[in-house]
Amino acid sequence: MAYLLLAGNIPQNKSGVGCRGYQVFRRRRVVRVVWGPVEFVRCQTVRLVWERTTMHQEYRCGSEWDAADLVRKIIEERLADGYERLGPGNRIDRTSRSKRSTRRRPNQR
Repeated sequence: MAYLLLAGNIPQNKSGVGCRGYQVFRRRRVVRVVWGPVEFVRCQTVRLVWERTTMHQEYRCGSEWDAADLVRKIIEERLADGYERLGPGNRIDRTSRSKRSTRRRPNQR
């Protein structure tokens, strides 16, 4: 499971700055991608939490090898777009206001 983060300059946003999260994971032949706005919560440590309802998309692949290859490809695309991968053990948490996820129409990959 990979968590990716883009914080800072986002020209598409009205203000020009923001923080976006991206999660990619695979269960056998199904690849699920979750994305949405993220915020930093400061307590004794700093945590990342989904700010509100996220969006998700699922891709069904022909084999587990194809699914693993798709995960690598998606992560490489996001890294090329400026996202940074979170280190091992770091994740984006869910709160009560972000417990839902909206399904997006499937894309052909």
